[in-house]
Order: sequence, then structure tokens, then C-alpha cells
Amino acid sequence: MLMATEQVCWVPISDIVGWQESAEPFYNANTRHDEETVLLALREEGGYQLLAGRERLMELEALGQSCVDAVISPMWNLEERISTLLNRLLIGELHYLDEAEEYRRLLDSGVITKHDLAIRLGRSPAAIQKKLRLLGLGEEPQSELRARGLSERYAQALLRIPGEQGRARMAAHIDERGLSVKETVDLIEEMIQRMPIAVPKERKMIPLMRDHRVYVNAIRGIVEQMRDAGVEATMQVGTGTAVVEVRVTVPKVAVARKW
Repeated sequence: MLMATEQVCWVPISDIVGWQESAEPFYNANTRHDEETVLLALREEGGYQLLAGRERLMELEALGQSCVDAVISPMWNLEERISTLLNRLLIGELHYLDEAEEYRRLLDSGVITKHDLAIRLGRSPAAIQKKLRLLGLGEEPQSELRARGLSERYAQALLRIPGEQGRARMAAHIDERGLSVKETVDLIEEMIQRMPIAVPKERKMIPLMRDHRVYVNAIRGIVEQMRDAGVEATMQVGTGTAVVEVRVTVPKVAVARKW
């Protein structure tokens, strides 16, 4: 994880890699440090990368010390992460959901703003935000999108569907039916139009019972939202000759879901 500011830490010298083999400092940033400052960067695989202060480390090792006060710089990590991200985007090997996740990690670090990130990547802040919204789909829909190889345009369309389970089912339906993006958008729009909407108190609602499935699906959507929120609600539907019976079961005491 990136850090928002430089931090001073007591670091084992054995965790610092590369300093014994290199005679030249790695660091070439604008920030100036004292000659005796040991400047490090966190490595993705663990440990630290030496940026400056090789001579200081050699002195401490000669004195038999095993640890050093070192400054941990966030900027090295930022430059490296953005460079890697740009390369992966250039060769097209990065899944759009992984791209969105990397955006979120970079922004959560506090080292860079959305506006600056957009400039560095050659994109607009709106494009960055549009990508970030995909992370709101939920784990199950994201898994379905990956497994079925559905493009980002399908993922953006799924955002309009309430509830993770509904989105996951739609992703499976898209793949099984071989729907195009336009057909998917039209289907979702039709589904949304059929959902019951709130009616102002001063107006009377005239019920239109043309198809009971519209109302059953609306209730299912509510149940799914409850389950997404951690409430173990269940729903059973029984279809008779003249009526449809819907039974929703909700525990009196909701148990917090473990993440």
C-alpha cells in the first residue's frame, strides 16, 4: 500500500535489497535529503529498495549495527506503479476491472488526486470516475463478467440493475443468450420501466396487474438488496390457478456478515 507522506522507520538492514551490489544511488527525485539520510521505498514483493544512503549503510554494517533509521518515500512507489500501469494499458493486458481496482488503490493512498491521475494517464477525471463506478457492481457480478468474458460496456449497463444477485443473473443471461450490448441495454431498460415506482401521496395509484412476474421480480429485488446488506432473507414463490403466493422470511435478529 502506498503512503501519503514520507515516514521515518527503524528498518532491519537485512530487509534492504540491492545496496551492496550498487555503487550509485537509485534516487533521482527533486526532494533533497541529507547525505547521511537512508532513503527507501517499499517493494511489492516485500522488503525495501534503497534509493539513497548506501555509504551510511556501509558504515553501520561495519559498526555491527543491524538496523537503521530510514525515510520511507511514497513517491518512488507512485512513479513505479503508474509506469507499470501505463505499460500494461499500452499492451492491452489489463482487465478493465483490474484497471479500476488499481485506480482505487492509487487514489486511496492519498499521494495523488483523481485530477492528477487522469493527467498522468492521458484521460479525463470523468473517465477515471466512470471506471471506478464498476467496483460498485459487487464481487459476484464481477466474477461473472470475468468468467464469461463480457466487455466493459456490458459491465456499465449492469450498474443500472439493483442488487448484486440480479446483476450476476443478468450477466449469465447475457452470455447464455449471446446478447449484444444494444440488446442488453434495451432489456435492462425494459426491466427498469416495469419496476414499481413511488407514487406521490396526493395521487391515487391504479393497479395494473397485466403480468404478476413484474411484481414478483420487484419483491425479489428487495430481498436481494436485504441479502446484500447482510440480512439472511429468503423468498418462496408458489403459483396457483388463480393466485401467486410470495413468502418472504426475515430473521428477527440480523447476524453481521463476516467479510
